[in-house]
Amino acid sequence: MYGTPITNIKYNNNDDNNEESIIINKNIYIPNDTQKLFIKYFDNPIMTKISNPKATEHSYYYAKVNVKLLNQYRYVIAITTKDEYNIGKRTYMNNLNWVTLQMRTLKTNKNIQTFLYNNKNLLNDITLYKNKDHTHYSEYNNKNFGIKVFIFFTKNKLFYPNKMSLSNAIETYQTIINLK
Repeated sequence: MYGTPITNIKYNNNDDNNEESIIINKNIYIPNDTQKLFIKYFDNPIMTKISNPKATEHSYYYAKVNVKLLNQYRYVIAITTKDEYNIGKRTYMNNLNWVTLQMRTLKTNKNIQTFLYNNKNLLNDITLYKNKDHTHYSEYNNKNFGIKVFIFFTKNKLFYPNKMSLSNAIETYQTIINLK
């Protein structure tokens, strides 16, 4: 199974009737070490299944970052092998066996829960090395970490440096990360 959706939400607040808790299915996916770093970086947000495109064998889960930008919205998008869950199903990031993680700035405002995170400088020590500049993006890797990273150019066709931290790449919100 490629993820366990949230099955029930109860709201309570430190008294018997108000403590907020999220109950999840007991068959929890165990993330690999690479996935665990991203889960920790983003504070394990709740992700909402947005689509199952018919032309692909994938499911798309989104989490909206709580940030104030004019007519732009930031998302963390986890792409998994296609699953049987309904659109709108919610689950924690650690329950998803994602193969691709995207950090994107989009003009579309998805009506989903927002989240905040404090990146804790967790990924600052992981250095990415540029492989190549393509027409619309730069390609990076870190052989020890087992990922391939793509950073898309903005309208200004901003070129990125030959090496950067993984944290810097993520925070452009023009990034796709593929597990190898």
